[in-house]
Amino acid sequence: MRILRRVQGITYWVLNDPREIRRFINSNVKGEWERDNKEDGVDSDTDDWLLSLPKRDWRMRILETTKVRLDPSMMARESFTRRLDERSNEMRRSISEYQIVIWPIVIRAEDNMLKDGHCRFTTMQKMQIGKVMAYVGAVQKTR
Repeated sequence: MRILRRVQGITYWVLNDPREIRRFINSNVKGEWERDNKEDGVDSDTDDWLLSLPKRDWRMRILETTKVRLDPSMMARESFTRRLDERSNEMRRSISEYQIVIWPIVIRAEDNMLKDGHCRFTTMQKMQIGKVMAYVGAVQKTR
């Protein structure tokens, strides 16, 4: 069940149950990543990140923006960063004028790398928001 939560004036749609987060990531978000891979000519069957998804436990967390790392390979793409800047400006305006509700960002736990939500995260930085809601995925420890 998704609920609304506010952090530093920003409203988020949130899934709190780790099983629901896992289903959401492994269906909705994974499909988006697979489409992105196809556009970029990357084979999803060999993508380490996608292959690790079934092994991850997911939790909702509130993170300081200074702790989140941007993926250097994504930020090196000029077309991505240019479009990101445009989209971020649009989102900032929508948040300010219409109070839109956003989803949490997605973080890889082992290195705090941003894996999804670049526009949301960049917008929070531009708005000088110090904390963001995030789905954080950690590889399950073998027992």
